[in-house]
Amino acid sequence: MRLRDLVDSAELGLLMVTGQAGLDREVRSVMITDLPEPSRYLRGGELVVTGLLWRASSDPMGAAATGIGEAAADVASAAAERFVAAVAEGHAAAIAAGDTTDEALPPDLVAACTRHHVPLLHVPGRLSFAELSEWFSRRTSELRAHDTGELLARHRRLLGAGARRGVSGILELIAAESGLEGLLISAAGDVLVEPGMTVVPQLVHVLTREAVRTAALPERRVEYRGESYSAFTVSGDSPTPVDDWYVVFEGDSRNWPPQRRDVARGAARLLSAERQWLAEAREPLRQLGQDLARLVAEEGPVAEIVARLRPVGLSAVDGLRVVAVTVEGNNRAIRVLRALIDDPQGTKPLPAAALPDGRAVGIVGEPKDDGDAVERLTARLKAIGPALGPDRVRVGVSDLVTTATALPAAVREAGYALGLAARDQERLRVAGHTDLATHEALLAHVPDELRAGYVNRLLGPLRAHDDRHHAALEETLDVFLQCSGSWSRCAARLHVHVNTLRYRITRIAELTGRDPTRLEDQVDLYLALRAR
Repeated sequence: MRLRDLVDSAELGLLMVTGQAGLDREVRSVMITDLPEPSRYLRGGELVVTGLLWRASSDPMGAAATGIGEAAADVASAAAERFVAAVAEGHAAAIAAGDTTDEALPPDLVAACTRHHVPLLHVPGRLSFAELSEWFSRRTSELRAHDTGELLARHRRLLGAGARRGVSGILELIAAESGLEGLLISAAGDVLVEPGMTVVPQLVHVLTREAVRTAALPERRVEYRGESYSAFTVSGDSPTPVDDWYVVFEGDSRNWPPQRRDVARGAARLLSAERQWLAEAREPLRQLGQDLARLVAEEGPVAEIVARLRPVGLSAVDGLRVVAVTVEGNNRAIRVLRALIDDPQGTKPLPAAALPDGRAVGIVGEPKDDGDAVERLTARLKAIGPALGPDRVRVGVSDLVTTATALPAAVREAGYALGLAARDQERLRVAGHTDLATHEALLAHVPDELRAGYVNRLLGPLRAHDDRHHAALEETLDVFLQCSGSWSRCAARLHVHVNTLRYRITRIAELTGRDPTRLEDQVDLYLALRAR
């Protein structure tokens, strides 16, 4: 619904105070609030309805209410600026304000809305906020019913025309009817439908990055090498944007005539409906895959695992790999896993399940010569990274297996890799089976208490000596081992004479009972340093 539709409604009687240039803004929902800063609760496109109580809450001493000179004006102006700036930051469509009277809205509110280019409507005293919200809900329901009819009609025309079914056919129909050729991409950077426009990997990367970064907006403009593109969200069934799609058209939609914008927005709605139909068709197979993934994770009977592989389109002979995911602080692991391993348009979703311990585990069919799985998953994880906010995501990948009996062991291996990834400080980390052949992998699975005791027994005497004498024996040992026991290189890095270094190494041997020049003792000391 357009903002213009609300202003034109005689039933509502809303008065446009400022921001007439925004009459064609789309209103997606109504939010009634008197919070001083509501931006954190806005996703974009809201009509923010307020009774202006935030003016009083921002003035606990009552200056604005009692009209005490310049202090009242300053407090009121600051409160209006704070509220309107928050609404603008949240990309709301407009503000509708009023109380039980028909008095004019405060000038400071009007000025702040003008300054931030936020349309401002005056709600008449006779109209309650509940009535406004109910009217909006009733009208949007009617519009959705009309849109659904249009979607079905277009889809019938698509099928009747004999074009390809699915999202490709939809974009072909839209191009034929309107001349708009669309590029369809996923949040992970998959090109789902490629139109006549020239598409290069760097363009897809830029489009995906900017679309995911501004995921709260239903549409946005993206610049690439001096050219403008308009990206519209094709939402899925996820509350998070990690599995969103984006339909992209050449040109800046802000400069398009209303009819052209309506076609582009209609394309996004039609594609969203097609996604929903596709998801519903995939649901039985998704349930079968979920049961299989849980069965493998629980190390169920091999015969049952084998029997369940074929219905989901997998064969151990062709090569299988297990992928495990955790997302620190929330339960979105299964969403992230599916975004990483699923073919967005595939008719057979890969087996994936959320486990009680917070992990999500999936099984991927993969030819033996299909390249580096860790590298591919890392690229996909980084692509959807902006949609994950500050969440820390860890991914563990098993080696390729070619028998169903090896799948439970592959789940354990993916879990070990996941534990190794969890020790890394990077926000997004993928670890594979090759990472397990390191001392870091061994240390990652040593209990914390045992590791701390080991470190204290070997390095404790050095630390106590360093604290008492302000020395640097622990640092000297670390650099000496990093230099593979080379006296000259170590002395140069520490900026000391070789004789001084020899004295320190002798002292280290006395305090620890380990000789840093002997291989066996070097191993013990090196592990203690790495286990810190």
